[in-house]
Amino acid sequence: MIFMTNQQQFENLTQLPNIGFVLAKRLMEVEIYAPEELRNIGIENTFLRLQAADPGACIQELYAIAGAIKGIRSNDLSSEEKAELKLFFAQAKKNLK
Repeated sequence: MIFMTNQQQFENLTQLPNIGFVLAKRLMEVEIYAPEELRNIGIENTFLRLQAADPGACIQELYAIAGAIKGIRSNDLSSEEKAELKLFFAQAKKNLK
């Protein structure tokens, strides 16, 4: 098994669309260190991890994660995808209360 430094893991995450410094750091804080892990965990479960660590996690982060997993900019998500994500976000927010 090859072990990577935190810097290498960080750089791997930031190679994905929509994943900048702040979101990469947040992903690593919830133990997501590589693009493959992000894809395997999935959009919704990744967001739920972020939300558990920070109840203020926002819908833009959800869009960013979705785009990163799909390999596209979040602006390029279809209106149908965004509508589904909005429903999920509303439910996740409601479950926090």
